Amino acid sequence: AQATATATTPQVLYAQATSGTPVINDPLSDKNNSSWNEGGKQGNGCTFTGGSYHISATQPGFFSCFAGSSSVSDFAFQVQMSIVKGDGGGIDFRISNVTSGIIGAYLLNVDSSGRYGLLVSQNGPSKLLMRGTSSALKQGLNQPNLLTVIARGESMYLYLNKQFVTSIKDTTYSSGGVGLFVGDAQQPSEVAFSNAELWVL
Repeated sequence: AQATATATTPQVLYAQATSGTPVINDPLSDKNNSSWNEGGKQGNGCTFTGGSYHISATQPGFFSCFAGSSSVSDFAFQVQMSIVKGDGGGIDFRISNVTSGIIGAYLLNVDSSGRYGLLVSQNGPSKLLMRGTSSALKQGLNQPNLLTVIARGESMYLYLNKQFVTSIKDTTYSSGGVGLFVGDAQQPSEVAFSNAELWVL
């Protein structure tokens, strides 16, 4: 008898990775039952309002809010986001260090014009690893988009609204925490998040 090995497609990987019981299953609807915190100052902040988790930034750069979860290596992390105003935001993962507002992590950024990018921050300026556009993204403000990252070893798979868009290999970080962020590239920005889920693989 011969066994035939077939390569797992990214869509099969998505179905498998998100089929188990998540270790974080947070609707992000109120602070009483959430692992995310409120806080911030001078227009940069994280707060629960209107049944979702809002992150705002009034100064250029990224402003992140973190889950109180422990470090994970291989995982699937998913959240729904809507850009309320401004530029965009997304999810940060494999967060290895947070000092004085500067983090070491990967960042999946999405903007209101259908563009996405994956960056790596090494406790300083971010480096763009890749970027592109996707018809899977709903463009404009107040449009819900589901962002998913699956990380296995050095391989990272990116999905938008459950559709695979790209994969990349990078060895800068192998484990860390997860978070959410808003990006202020050219104007004050605000993003609303809901339904954060994390599966350990």
